[in-house]
Amino acid sequence: MKKLDYIEVGGILYSDLHVNVKELGYFGAKNMEYMKVYHSDEYVLLMAKGTLFDYLEQIDNQANDMYDRLVEQYKKQRNITEELKAQDQMLWVQEMNNIKVCVNEVILNKLIYE
Repeated sequence: MKKLDYIEVGGILYSDLHVNVKELGYFGAKNMEYMKVYHSDEYVLLMAKGTLFDYLEQIDNQANDMYDRLVEQYKKQRNITEELKAQDQMLWVQEMNNIKVCVNEVILNKLIYE
């Protein structure tokens, strides 16, 4: 019986199937978890083709671009400025945390969990 080799990526061991394994960001990792559970057929197909990590990297890049764009839009809508940060840091931190949570939910629902 042939012994399998493993590759560690981000603290997770993957079988060395000679695929292009890459570090994934938050959204790429979330998409991979979601695909494993809810779209396992697509996950296995992409893994077999050797394009899974390219696909996940593309999703991660899209999500990060969307994140940056939405955070800026929310900041403008809610008038969260550097002046507010200088005047009332606690309020600024609260508002920014709220924005980040909202943006994460939007991205997860619109891009990752589709």
